[in-house]
Amino acid sequence: GATSFGIAAVVSELALCITLNKLSVIPLSTYCERFDACLSFPVSLGTNGVERIVYPEMSEKEIALVEESAKITRSMCSKYMK
Repeated sequence: GATSFGIAAVVSELALCITLNKLSVIPLSTYCERFDACLSFPVSLGTNGVERIVYPEMSEKEIALVEESAKITRSMCSKYMK
């Protein structure tokens, strides 16, 4: 089936979080200083946008995998940022 209603529901929730300063924790792609890349993590979203990133507990191996993913993301983006 079509996803148009699902997309509309998500956009509506994002708008409510921002306009009502709900500070709901939702998965969202945002710039993460920790990894120097835009990645998808749970964030607290409110009137000021992303208020904080809620990093899950990760093992050293998982952190290394996220760092590798961020490295690949930066590499791919650099091709288009010139």
